[in-house]
Amino acid sequence: MKRLWSVLVVLLVLALAASASAQEKKERKRGAGKGRFSVEERFKQLDKNNDGKVTEDEFLATPRVEKAKDKEKAKEQLKARFKKMDENKDGALSLDEYKKGMEALIKEFREKRGK
Repeated sequence: MKRLWSVLVVLLVLALAASASAQEKKERKRGAGKGRFSVEERFKQLDKNNDGKVTEDEFLATPRVEKAKDKEKAKEQLKARFKKMDENKDGALSLDEYKKGMEALIKEFREKRGK
């Protein structure tokens, strides 16, 4: 009888762990909170060569461009955003520049929406 209970407890723990793992993967995939990645996570995704900087090419290599109906227009918009974010004009975004740029973009978006 003790062995049966032990097996049941182990199975329950494994089921709970599997459920928690699945939930964690789901949240990681879409990001915590409102279904978005954190700024740091997004920066790491963009930094393809892991040098701690995001170049314009890395910045433009986003699924958003590929999914856009007008790819050239999407690229031009992202290029303009990149230039705004690149405060020291070295052709690459540091994490700090990226954070500031994203904060400004979010602020601008909220102002347009009236929030």
